[in-house]
Amino acid sequence: MMLFRLLSPLLLSGFLFSPLGATDDPFGVMKLSPISCPSLDNTKPLSLSSAVSSALCANPQTHSAWASVTYQEALLGGSKAAYLPTVTLNGTALRNHDTGYLTTQGNYTKTNGSLALNYLLYDFGNRDALHDQATFALFSAQKSYDNLFQTLFFNTVQGYYAIFQAQASLDAYLSAQNAAKESLEAAHIKLKAGVTIPADTLQAQAAYAQALLNRVTAEQTLALAKGNFATLLGWNADQSFTIIPPVETTQNPLPQESLHALVTKASHTRPDLIAAHTDVQTADATLRAARASGMPTLSLTSGFSGMDTAMASPTTNSNVGVVLSVPLFTGYAITYKIAAATAQRSLKEALADTLDKQVALEVYTAYTNLMAAHTKEQLTTDLLNSAKASYASALGRYKAGVGTILDVTTAQSLLSSAQQQKVASLYTLAISRVALAKALGNTEQMKDELTKEVP
Repeated sequence: MMLFRLLSPLLLSGFLFSPLGATDDPFGVMKLSPISCPSLDNTKPLSLSSAVSSALCANPQTHSAWASVTYQEALLGGSKAAYLPTVTLNGTALRNHDTGYLTTQGNYTKTNGSLALNYLLYDFGNRDALHDQATFALFSAQKSYDNLFQTLFFNTVQGYYAIFQAQASLDAYLSAQNAAKESLEAAHIKLKAGVTIPADTLQAQAAYAQALLNRVTAEQTLALAKGNFATLLGWNADQSFTIIPPVETTQNPLPQESLHALVTKASHTRPDLIAAHTDVQTADATLRAARASGMPTLSLTSGFSGMDTAMASPTTNSNVGVVLSVPLFTGYAITYKIAAATAQRSLKEALADTLDKQVALEVYTAYTNLMAAHTKEQLTTDLLNSAKASYASALGRYKAGVGTILDVTTAQSLLSSAQQQKVASLYTLAISRVALAKALGNTEQMKDELTKEVP
């Protein structure tokens, strides 16, 4: 009972400073909400925007990046704790049994309790450096999360267009197959009429067989594209689904800025590059913390204690003062800590410089690909129109008896190639726009591209 009376004010104070009396996030640093994934109905046509949302949710890398940001938020909260005092409550109850010639009482109870407060007043910037380190590390994790978002976004868009490109290619090969079949039928008719040689029929038959083979290959490509896309969405590869086709747009897909301006913009907007430069700042803070860890510290200390034994009246003691702690020798631990932090900073700086060049190259490549894709899309339109006219002319001449089967198969092959190039140019142009937006690190521009798909 005496111990309870002695420690009751201490227990109350201890509860106020303990985790039981605190909120889950007293510093308000845990701001990233848990990931909540919407369910997709595979019986309804799937839009590109909903596919992107599902892919971002289903990918394990997203959950890993979320956990990394949450972890850094918690570390930042921990760094803020260094600016608050620490309060420690101790209590002891002992039952003693003494025996001997001089012992006046053989059995007695001894109780004591203490409450100690320690408040760091000055440490030559060590806790400030640790706080900066946690702040920069959190910002870097957030930018890495943004970069992962953009990467998965782009992969989903690529998978989306891959399905429609494969479907369009299959349609083109089916058209080529029908054309080859028509040529073969014409060759059979002429052979029966005795106005051509068997070699023409064999050549037309070979062209038809090649068209059948191309069609089967196109069906395989489409099936694989659907399986890959289903996996991106978190489904099994054999999951059946339909996708809303891309919509037509009249907007100009070409950027208005110069290539140099785009490269400069990317250096300020790419989240992975920002994260890399922030890592250098984190390493700077780590180096400052390492240097300051060997400096003196000045702390305010205060305590209250009490003791009660059966052999004497209860006693209490209180104190307040300052403590100066000067590390004289740490076994060279500080020396090597500084050396390690210095090397780590050099490494982060080298990685940031490397990524600078890589980002510039990615923007250059994406810009060049987009400009070329735009030109190719226009040229393939003329090529396709010419190939259609050439095939129609060659087939008409052959049926009229003034052309050869070689002219027909050659024109047929050219038409099939032109159809494939046209299909590829359309979807390459669409993907190139999103690729440039990703190279620039502009999430909003990537989202805007969802409304600029090709027909």
